[in-house]
Amino acid sequence: MTNLANLVRIVNGKMLNRPSVSAVESFSICAHKIHKKAAFIAVNASAKDVEMAIANGAYAVIFDSDFKVSNDEVAFIKVENLNVALLRMIKFLGDIWRHQFVLIDEIQASILRFISVPKNLIFAPNTLHELFIHLISHEQKHIYFTKNREFLQLLEISYQKIEKDENLSETYSGSIFYSSFIYDEIYYSNLVFPQIFLPDLCGILKFLGRKNIEFRLQNFSTLSHFEPIFVDKFLNITPFGESYRAFIIESDKELFVRAAQYLRAKFRDKILICASWDHEFGETAIDFRFSKLEMLKTIPEFHYALIYGNRADIVSFLSQKPREKNLFF
Repeated sequence: MTNLANLVRIVNGKMLNRPSVSAVESFSICAHKIHKKAAFIAVNASAKDVEMAIANGAYAVIFDSDFKVSNDEVAFIKVENLNVALLRMIKFLGDIWRHQFVLIDEIQASILRFISVPKNLIFAPNTLHELFIHLISHEQKHIYFTKNREFLQLLEISYQKIEKDENLSETYSGSIFYSSFIYDEIYYSNLVFPQIFLPDLCGILKFLGRKNIEFRLQNFSTLSHFEPIFVDKFLNITPFGESYRAFIIESDKELFVRAAQYLRAKFRDKILICASWDHEFGETAIDFRFSKLEMLKTIPEFHYALIYGNRADIVSFLSQKPREKNLFF
């Protein structure tokens, strides 16, 4: 329950009347779904929406439009900017229910999608309205993961970060696309997981362990980074691991640079770093430039060829069969 006087301070608003009610018990931005004794946050709302909310039991209306006080029993609270008021409300709800926010990067986000965790660990919604709806719908303490640093700075909410952890022991694995390792005295055997991202995975495991969060690793075979496409000498796609030659696809620019550094440090020769002429990568040297994917047919002999691009496009190109000539063409 939130006292109306406190609510006015939270949203930095002004009470336009002297209502008979003194507190609200919940919040909503949907006039037709509002509960009795709730505060209606009039996001993109019309006067009809306000009346519907009141008819459905709203005790307060928070708005930045030119609505007139239509019911002296209901608190009408005007703010200068409703989005700013939402920010203040999100901070308030986050503090009350002790929600936590965690800033993650692209590869951490991808890895987390393959780890089963309790339902109160989720990816944060991308907009203020969606986040507010989730907060008011879940009073249970949540941990929100997000890649959006600007969003967190806008909210002015303290947040945590997950750091890489290289304190692991790798055991022998015959392929860079499989991982066997010991971390925190637990042996993980033959995961279909790129070795390049083991510090990122272990950082997540450390984070979950410190918070005593139960988890279960799923199958990482469809992880959308450092994706191998195995091919024969004619560049025909072969089953996973059945060729010594593979294209490695990376669609994230930062991870592409990291993958290039990793491959060059790991192998002495027959490593090719490939990208179109449309992209620059700072000091990272590109071995093979192309203007269209068809030019990959002329690629030199390689063991692993890292390509900056989209996996679906590469697979489509490699799956194309040459047109057969006939008597008319």
